Amino acid sequence: MGTIVWKEAASVGRGHGRLKMIRGAGALLAIALLTPLVACGGSDKAVDADGRPVVEILFVKRQDTEPIEKMGWIKEIEKKCGCNIKVTESKDTTWNDKKNSVLGSQDLSDISIRAFGLSDVAQNKDQFVNLGDHLDAMPNVKELFRQYPDARKNSENLQGELYTLPSARRLPGSETYVQSGHHLYINKQWLDKLGLKVPTTWDELYQVLLAFKEKDPNGNGKADEIPFAMKKLESGALGWYSPFVLLNSTGMATQLSGGIGNQGLFVEGGKVGSILTDPRFKDLIGFLNKCYKAGLIAKDAMTQDDSKYEASLQGDGQAALVGFAVAWDSTSFGTNVQKQYESIAAPRSKEGVKPTWDYAPQSFITGRAALAESAKNKDAAYKVLNAMYDERISVEQLFGDIPKYTEETGQHKYSQKEVKTDINYTPFLDDNGLFWQRKDVEVKTHNAMDFLSVEDKAQKPNYDNVDTNTMIMPSYVQLPDEDQATFANNTTAVFNYAVPVIAKWIAEGVSQADWETFTGQVGKLGADSNNRIWQKAYDTYKAKYKTF
Repeated sequence: MGTIVWKEAASVGRGHGRLKMIRGAGALLAIALLTPLVACGGSDKAVDADGRPVVEILFVKRQDTEPIEKMGWIKEIEKKCGCNIKVTESKDTTWNDKKNSVLGSQDLSDISIRAFGLSDVAQNKDQFVNLGDHLDAMPNVKELFRQYPDARKNSENLQGELYTLPSARRLPGSETYVQSGHHLYINKQWLDKLGLKVPTTWDELYQVLLAFKEKDPNGNGKADEIPFAMKKLESGALGWYSPFVLLNSTGMATQLSGGIGNQGLFVEGGKVGSILTDPRFKDLIGFLNKCYKAGLIAKDAMTQDDSKYEASLQGDGQAALVGFAVAWDSTSFGTNVQKQYESIAAPRSKEGVKPTWDYAPQSFITGRAALAESAKNKDAAYKVLNAMYDERISVEQLFGDIPKYTEETGQHKYSQKEVKTDINYTPFLDDNGLFWQRKDVEVKTHNAMDFLSVEDKAQKPNYDNVDTNTMIMPSYVQLPDEDQATFANNTTAVFNYAVPVIAKWIAEGVSQADWETFTGQVGKLGADSNNRIWQKAYDTYKAKYKTF
């Protein structure tokens, strides 16, 4: 079994960070000998005391995930590649603050998992290996691309260069994985108690929320109900779990879960437009203002700390407090009140509108792994990358080590065990690793992402209204290097101006004159430029691939 040397990522590049834990007596000798072996000129490769190549891997992961060193599949990869894996971790909540300095210092770990996206690599190509030239050394990756050409399409640039590798997962019984990270939830128990139906229009939703406010649906005799729990507005994007996902009620297909939507853009009829200047955005602000004035949204909703918002979803320990909210899944509401909530389809803004839903094709998660050009043991690194796509190791990354957390029940068949762990401690990577969930693999799972797919079914009729060939910016469309900085600067300027104005309008309402001033200013600050930048990219990729 290979030695795993574990260090903290105070600085995530090679040679930095203090030693946290060394497993095995031989590891001390490995560390003592590692530098002399390289420095004395005997070898230009990093090797351990046993002569095995050392491969450094940086994992950017959720803070609720257990240390990688405790996951058995790392040891399996070491056996497959005959190498010594040195792991570094960084929390995803702080990685963005470190990323640019790491790229600037050119002090990269050999392999980086979930650290650098397509745009990061596009702007720093000289620091990374074009993996497309080395697919023969990674037969699992080569086979993934053979079976699913879109997996490569989602990862390569227009020149056909492949600087990052994707992860690939699917829904049970399907070869694809298309769903949103946003869902609308309503308290069905409150509806039933008040004799109300699930609302299908904004007008009906307003009347339901009004009843939630006035008729004590949680039955505790207090006026403590929050009819519409609204998360505060984000400062630099439209944001996660924001009320702006209700733009889908107007027939606009947003891409807030992953795509250009968060930056205020959408596609319709093959044309890129600005969400912030579209009249339907003004319509939504009008609806939110109507709810706010009626006391259906908390007065401090737009400024409250996220922890207060999240606590409101959990209830008061006895009774539910929230009637309607946007959330990831029903677990957001906590075990005491979770069963009261039901995922519902987006209600139409008005009669005659065909509502859509936030579209996030996640079959291929792009920008999942990159290999540094500075890596000393590239051949070993290719073996590591290839092994991570192994069927068994992919299952273990997603659902937990075999046999501790997942059982192998037959050929290509697995079952995830019901193992009680701390709610803030997940002993597997879920979808945050580098994996390929093959179509012939069956897994009986308690995995949250698969559970989420069940809750996504409420939006099926609205998904059917999304023409992916004319209403969606494919995830593989990338901006050319020369447009990256312009787009980023434009987006910052637009949101710095727009967010305070939008918050004011939700509270106070918006006049037509104010709207016209706003849209003109947003256009000048960069929205019009961003539309042109993304339209050019959209048209370029459309011409290359003919159809989306």
